[in-house]
Amino acid sequence: PRRAFFFNPSISSQFHYKEGQMSRKIKTAGIQLAPSNDRDRNLSKAGMLVELAVNEGAKIIALPQLFSCPWFPATIDQNNFSLAETEDGPTVRFLKDAAAKHGIVLIGSIFEEDNGRYFNTAFVAGPEGIIGRYRTGRKLLCPSRTWRAIAPDAVKSVARKTTSGRKERP
Repeated sequence: PRRAFFFNPSISSQFHYKEGQMSRKIKTAGIQLAPSNDRDRNLSKAGMLVELAVNEGAKIIALPQLFSCPWFPATIDQNNFSLAETEDGPTVRFLKDAAAKHGIVLIGSIFEEDNGRYFNTAFVAGPEGIIGRYRTGRKLLCPSRTWRAIAPDAVKSVARKTTSGRKERP
């Protein structure tokens, strides 16, 4: 049977980096959930799972792609464009609020609409708000023609320095 959501605190990573002479460990967590057609319910489930991860010590938490809406990219259907959000929509607000509340870095993606263009955008939220985003027009788990049709001119950007560490893209 398919589970509605899953969190296993033992599946985490620790990154090490040096600040001067001191070594610091950062615990990370990946969350899985099977989204429903109800965005508010999906955000509520994600909030509960983020809190579980925080209680287990995670400082950087990643949510699944398009976690707040039903999985739709396997086919091209014009009706699915109604699922798109802007960067000030409910999912990005959730990411910012949860990151600020718990003092963590939280990563989650949305189906984003920006001036009539559509993207699969991962937002990186920290205690101070949105600290980075990554836009792509491709998905690995669905026909590539789907995302080429949705976002043929997708742009990419890089996460910036955060209070929890620095991630750079070569």
